[in-house]
Amino acid sequence: MSGGLLDPVVLLKKKMLDLEISNRALAHLAGVTEATLSTHLGGSNRIDLFTWRRIEALMINLQRISEMAAPLPLDFKKTDRVERLLKAMEDGRLEISVKTNPDYQESNEILGEVTL
Repeated sequence: MSGGLLDPVVLLKKKMLDLEISNRALAHLAGVTEATLSTHLGGSNRIDLFTWRRIEALMINLQRISEMAAPLPLDFKKTDRVERLLKAMEDGRLEISVKTNPDYQESNEILGEVTL
């Protein structure tokens, strides 16, 4: 099944591209070394099931945050901020509102606010 559409590594790489998250940021947020993640993504080493489930759950939560913030782009490289967002979401304290400003119709300015 390696390299196939249902290969978990292929799916993870696609999700990482979709979210524009780097190996470094994902490894940090998942609590693994960048080398461990890289060898896993490269196919030369597999990580344990517990770590894999943690990465899957993390990617689901990052996708949820990304959807909540759309169309605002999120910078997942700032892992300290992302960790705060994840914690706030876990605690039920995360609210993200995105509004267009009708006073700036020419530029269609988007105002964003994140409340923790």
